[in-house]
Amino acid sequence: MILRLSRVALILILSFPTAAAGGRYAGDFLDIEIGGRALGMGGAYVSLSDDCSGPFFNPAGLGRLTDRELSLMHSWLYMGMASHDFFGFVIPLGEGTGVGLSVVRLGVEDIPIFGDLEGTPEERRQDPGLRPDGDPLGYFGDSEYAGCLTLARAIIHEFGEDVEYIAVPLTVSVGGNLKYVHQSLMDKTGTGIGVDFGLILGIELADLLAKPFLGGLSAGLSVFDIGGTGITWDTSTKRADEIPSNLRYGLSYIQRVPPLRGDLTFSFQVDSKYERKVSFGGEYSLLDRIAVRAGYTGDDLTLGAGVTGPYNFDLDYAFMNHMLDNTHRVCLGIRF
Repeated sequence: MILRLSRVALILILSFPTAAAGGRYAGDFLDIEIGGRALGMGGAYVSLSDDCSGPFFNPAGLGRLTDRELSLMHSWLYMGMASHDFFGFVIPLGEGTGVGLSVVRLGVEDIPIFGDLEGTPEERRQDPGLRPDGDPLGYFGDSEYAGCLTLARAIIHEFGEDVEYIAVPLTVSVGGNLKYVHQSLMDKTGTGIGVDFGLILGIELADLLAKPFLGGLSAGLSVFDIGGTGITWDTSTKRADEIPSNLRYGLSYIQRVPPLRGDLTFSFQVDSKYERKVSFGGEYSLLDRIAVRAGYTGDDLTLGAGVTGPYNFDLDYAFMNHMLDNTHRVCLGIRF
């Protein structure tokens, strides 16, 4: 009985942010990290963001695409009570321009409905017939979707080109999302349209400092739900919630390590939404084929691994220890 009640309580907690307290927590499903690589690195991805998961970290990353990419993800969260799904398709159009279409969904099914209690607590203690039997009157579900149309552009600017001998190429990437959000709870739905913006600056330290052994440094900044994204519900009162803006910024450094025949990547990110959250991540990639990852976000540790098979088929796995339940995530992708 205790386990069953705990399960019911947890489901209600999961549905609470978007339903009962939408004024503060509306759209929180968008804060759940997308992609095996990003989660394996603790979600510290705002200055990388160069794959299908990019629109949910920094849309500017699509300006640095080199291949078309299709990615799919499905995972069960919180002891299997919530399903989390992602689809993404990104295309480089040449000359530093990239576009993408992505959809994410979080769903909680079979949330039980219980009737009102009869009598007072004292009357229920005295009369067993007034006590609930624990059988629900029915069930309902909670589904939350977001779709993003992303456009990004990257240009190379010769930093210091007016000064002899010190011109250094600086890659400037900018991008944005046009986002549609749809939420449903029982027989009610809420919808809204939001806008996101991102910026990534990349520079090779070997060029800047004339040290050939140094790698590449990137700085990223993104603003999600600029001005707040309103969610209007089809209730009689036309209840309106708002997804608050979130400013993310961070750094990443990629170092080529010839003796190890691979790359080392270190990343750092800060999220300003609600309480300030700091994330760290690291990755070692061998011959661009096998990768191991680790990260830390908030109070959670993440681990991950990835492999690229024939025909650029990518398989990424990530693990996160969470106070509610450990999360395992598998993401499949193909680049062509």
